[in-house]
Order: sequence, then C-alpha cells, then structure tokens
Amino acid sequence: MDIIKFKILEDGTISTNIEEISQINHYSADELMSLIEDMAGGKIEVKKKEHAFWQNKTVVKGGKITINK
Repeated sequence: MDIIKFKILEDGTISTNIEEISQINHYSADELMSLIEDMAGGKIEVKKKEHAFWQNKTVVKGGKITINK
C-alpha cells in the first residue's frame, strides 16, 4: 500500500513523508507534489531517504525505474 502523509507546520510549510511508493504510483505522486507546489506558491525541497534498493537505481520521468551501470 502506498501512503503519503502531510503536515502543515507552524511556519506554514507543508511537510510530506513518503516511506515507499510503488512504481505504478510514482508518476501520480510526482504529479501530486507538482500540483501542491503550484497551489502553495513555493518550491519543493526533496530530502531523499537512504535505502539499499536505490543504491544503483534511478527513477526517470514517467515513473520507470532504471538500473545505473
């Protein structure tokens, strides 16, 4: 199951926590974040979490996961 958690902090910042997102929903999650960025009028700052699965992989536009060589 894909879960996205949102918090609005005291300074008005929108904080998002995404533990894991499936490949099929990755593009939709990116689109959601883009819409929130547009509506809130700010820039998204991404802090990626370390995970062994991603050591040699990258997600490209459209949500496809590629293996880095």
